[in-house]
Amino acid sequence: MKPSPLRPPLNSMLAIISGEFVKTNIDYPSGSQNKRVVIWLARGGLIAVILYLSTYLILSSLEPGYDHLKQFASELGSVNAKYFPLMNLMFSITGLLTIGLAIGIHLGLARSKGSFAGPLLLGILGGSLFLSGFFPCAEGCQPTTFSSKVHGIVGLPGLFGFLFAPFFVWRRQLQDSLFRKYSFFSLSMGILGIVMVIGGFLFASIYGEEYVPVITKFLLIPQLGWPLGMAFILLKVSKQSLNDSTIQKSFN
Repeated sequence: MKPSPLRPPLNSMLAIISGEFVKTNIDYPSGSQNKRVVIWLARGGLIAVILYLSTYLILSSLEPGYDHLKQFASELGSVNAKYFPLMNLMFSITGLLTIGLAIGIHLGLARSKGSFAGPLLLGILGGSLFLSGFFPCAEGCQPTTFSSKVHGIVGLPGLFGFLFAPFFVWRRQLQDSLFRKYSFFSLSMGILGIVMVIGGFLFASIYGEEYVPVITKFLLIPQLGWPLGMAFILLKVSKQSLNDSTIQKSFN
C-alpha cells in the first residue's frame, strides 16, 4: 500500500507542536548565566498577576454599584471611582513587573534569530499597562476626555502583544533543551488567545457592544494566564539550573 503523501508533513507538524522537533542542527544552550537575576524577574512576574487579580477583585467589591458584566475593569481607575488612585497605581506597578518578566524570559531562554520578538511583545503589554495607570479612562471608558482617549490608544499595542508573544516564545522554547518540554503551554495559550479574541469580536458583532466589558474579562484568561505560567516555568527551570550549577562546581 502506497503511503499517503500527507503523512510526513502531518508527522512533522505533530512533532513540532509536541516539542519533539528540535532540529536546526544545534541544540541551543540555555540563556543567561546569571540565573539569580532571572529568578527575581520571574518572581516579579508572579507578583504582577497576583497583584492585578487581587486589586481588581478587592476594589470591584468595594466600588458601589460596580457591575462585572457591564463595566470594564479600567473603570475602577476612572476619576469617579472610589479608590481610583489604587487601581491606577496597580496598573503601573503591574506594567513594570511585566516588563521585568519579559527581560527575564529573554535572559533565561536560548537565543536564536529573531528571539527578541516574544519578550519584546510581552514588554509592549507591560508598557501598555504602565501607561494606563497615568491616563485613566472616563466613565464607561468612552473617549470623552483626553486621558480616556490616550487610555484606549495605549491599550491597543498591549492587545497585539499578548496575542502574539506566546507564539514567538514557543518557537524559542523548542530550541532550548531546558524549556522544550514546556513549549506546548505557550502554543496552546497563544491559540486560546486568538480564538477568544475572534470569538469575542463575533459575539459582540451579533449580540451587541454591551457585552464587550464581560468579553474583556474572559480575555484575562490568556492575557494573565500565559505570563503567570511562564513566570512559574522560568522560576522552576532557573532554580533547577542554578542548583545543578552549584552542585557541579562543588565537584570540580
